[in-house]
Amino acid sequence: MKDTKYIVYGFLAADETPFYVGMTANLRIRMVRHNYHINDRAEISKTSRYKYYRKARQLLQMGTPMRVKTFANGLAEEQADFLERTYISRYRSVVLNKLSGGRTGQRGKFVSEETKRKISLAKKGKPLSEKHKQALRKPHKLTDEGRNKLQASIKRGKDHYFYGKKMPEEQKEKIRQKKIGVKYSDEVNKKKGRTGKDHPSSKKYKLIDPNGNIHIQYGLSAAFCNKHGLKQAGLCLAVHRKNNTYKGWKIWLVE
Repeated sequence: MKDTKYIVYGFLAADETPFYVGMTANLRIRMVRHNYHINDRAEISKTSRYKYYRKARQLLQMGTPMRVKTFANGLAEEQADFLERTYISRYRSVVLNKLSGGRTGQRGKFVSEETKRKISLAKKGKPLSEKHKQALRKPHKLTDEGRNKLQASIKRGKDHYFYGKKMPEEQKEKIRQKKIGVKYSDEVNKKKGRTGKDHPSSKKYKLIDPNGNIHIQYGLSAAFCNKHGLKQAGLCLAVHRKNNTYKGWKIWLVE
C-alpha cells in the first residue's frame, strides 16, 4: 500500500508574507474547496468567522489576489504536521489560522465506538414532538432568494475549475476497467433503451418559441436543443424563473 504524501502550503499577501498555512494530501482538491468558500456568495456568511477567508476576499476586491505557495511536498504526515505548526508559530503575528495547526485541530480526532454507542443509547426511546414530526414531513422548497443563490454559486465556462482541462487517459482507463463485466438486470436494460415519453422518469414540458409556435416535449433532449440552438441547462433554469424565459423561448413544466 502506497504511503500518503503531504504538502504544506500557504496563502501569501502582496508583501509575500503568509496569512494562512495549511497541509493537505491533494492541493488541487483543497484549493477547489478554498476557492468555493472565498468566492461563493452563499458561503460568505458561513465562512465570515474565518479571518483568512475575509483577508482573501479583501485582496480580491483590491485587485491583488492572493498567491499560493508550496513550502514543502512529498512529506510524511508527521513531517508535514510538524512543519505546519512551525510555520504558523514563526509567522504567528501575521498568520490568521484559528488553530495552532497539526493535531491540535480536528485532524486525527475520531469518535470512538464507545462514544457512538452512548450517543445511540441516549437517543433511543425518546419520542418526537408533533411539531418535530410535522417539520420532518414537510417537503423542503427553495425560496426565490435561495434559488438565486444556488444559481449564482454554479460556476460555468472559464470560472469552472475544470475549464480547459482534460481527463488523463490513465483515469479514463481506470473508469473503463471498472465498467468491464458489469451486468445490468433485464429491467434496467429495458429502461436504458427507453426515451422521450416512454422513459419512466421523463417530464412533460410546454415550450413556446419566439415565433409563437407551441412545442410539447417529454424531456429536454439534446437533439431538440441542438436543432433550435438552445442549451439543456438554460432551459432547466428557465423552468424555475418567474418569467420562464430563455433566449426568447417560454417554458413550463406540465404537471
